[in-house]
Amino acid sequence: MPICVNPTLVVGSLPSDDTYLDATKPDNNFGGANRLYIRANNSADNRTLLRFDLSAVPANATITGAKLYLTGNNTASDQVVYVYRVTAPWSETTATWQSWINPGGDFNSNLAYAQFIPTQANCALEIDLTGLVQQWVNGSLPNYGILLYTTGSDRNFSFYSKDDSANVERAPRMNVTYTTGTQTRAPGRSIFTLLLDWLLSL
Repeated sequence: MPICVNPTLVVGSLPSDDTYLDATKPDNNFGGANRLYIRANNSADNRTLLRFDLSAVPANATITGAKLYLTGNNTASDQVVYVYRVTAPWSETTATWQSWINPGGDFNSNLAYAQFIPTQANCALEIDLTGLVQQWVNGSLPNYGILLYTTGSDRNFSFYSKDDSANVERAPRMNVTYTTGTQTRAPGRSIFTLLLDWLLSL
């Protein structure tokens, strides 16, 4: 199970896109909402979407860790949340329940990259997505983000989104660490500065 971390201690990037899909309002977009909802009722009629920009990570990088942090503002100990890979492009400003080939989101339901029970509120759940992020970075899978899908009792559960400016420390975050297998120079010691140091020493 994911560990629970103080949200104020979490570091990492905010999502480039986050929203949720609501089957009861199939044509509505919730890209600017302060909360991201999931619910098990009626075959998971609330589902959350998240995507993180990984373009700064070199394609040849070996991902040593990729931690997703999600902070809920309530609990649902009788639900299990699954993390699935989205298989089609989307935008937080246009995504709705109906805007997919398969209403409710195009995703690979055959493989859950993580699962957890949201038993604690106002703490950041640390979810390991290292394997998935490695495939995104090396290009073996396109990075269309993830979908959160829950099963269990009929109860709404919500996470803080990146759009809640009053609770930015509780927004979703992704912390990625990696190596590239190449040596790096010490900061500030370029070839020019090394040559200048040598000339001044003469």
